[in-house]
Amino acid sequence: MRFGQDSPEEIQNDLYWFLRYLIKADYGGIATNNPGTVKELRRKLNHLLDNDAELEELHSAIKNTLLGATTKGTDKYKEVNQLVAKINGRVDSRESAWELKRSCQPILKSTQALDRAPEIDDDTIKLYVDNAIEDSDGSLSPRNGFDAFTTIDEEGTIVQAGGQNKQLILLVEELLENDCHPDSDLSRREQAILLASVCQEFERRAGQSRSSNAGGVLETGVEYLLDRFGLPVTGEPSHVDTVEIDVFVETEATTLGLSCKRSQRERFRQSLRRDSDTDLDAVWFVTLETGDISEEKLNHIAEDNARAYVPEETPAWKEYKAHEAMYPGSDFVEDIAEFLDVELETA
Repeated sequence: MRFGQDSPEEIQNDLYWFLRYLIKADYGGIATNNPGTVKELRRKLNHLLDNDAELEELHSAIKNTLLGATTKGTDKYKEVNQLVAKINGRVDSRESAWELKRSCQPILKSTQALDRAPEIDDDTIKLYVDNAIEDSDGSLSPRNGFDAFTTIDEEGTIVQAGGQNKQLILLVEELLENDCHPDSDLSRREQAILLASVCQEFERRAGQSRSSNAGGVLETGVEYLLDRFGLPVTGEPSHVDTVEIDVFVETEATTLGLSCKRSQRERFRQSLRRDSDTDLDAVWFVTLETGDISEEKLNHIAEDNARAYVPEETPAWKEYKAHEAMYPGSDFVEDIAEFLDVELETA
């Protein structure tokens, strides 16, 4: 960091950090799990600030209100206690207390807006799989199944990202009408801070939601595809010893774990067996976005006797298709049947 440059937190305003603290899961996720507590905090702060309360009284009200929704000795109490420490550490003046009060309503409204954003549903996922694998004569084509995953991923992103954008526009319109109008008590800079902070935090959470939902969508698509071909898909996503598995395919003799991730970031290591104590016979990776694939990662996968299945139209396939760990998506269903020594149902 250059001399005289602001620290990362100093660059941001108090309002932005209060928005993050109130929603952060590690701090109890108050805005999501206890919206009534946030409303009560706003009401108490408003009353105290209107009556020129001292900083000590403000800190006490913040602590009592937030911890009042929890039970002492529980994990939730410990999380919210961290929230209290974070907030009171930033509330060092009446001005910052006003910023905290000002953050309460927007964080609740942005949470409601995100909850209203649509997601691609299971019926739509299954329809895309069906359209990809069903031939005109009613038979099923196993080599086309992997193509459905890319379509599902693209359409799911359009539905969710588009829906989130629509909700953000409505949220900004509401803020402009209620808080950022010409007669508002807020200065132009304060209005800009409010809008920028709410939008930044909204998009941060929206991106997390899209990423999380995309993984679940892919798992659903994989499970349904294998089920259509009569392959024995079982179990819920879980850890086998230290190995993270999203989909299990198993017979009495063989257990195959599938790791369904849109991209091969460092988290792929959590699905490698390495020296773990597990009965898994193999772990295969289903990956759609291949920009993170590298020779080093493929070497780790090969050392684990694992495989990475990818769409064949991607640059990574063209670059690494000769690597022993790289497999074409079109072989995915048939390779599973061969590995488990079972017949595919294609009629």
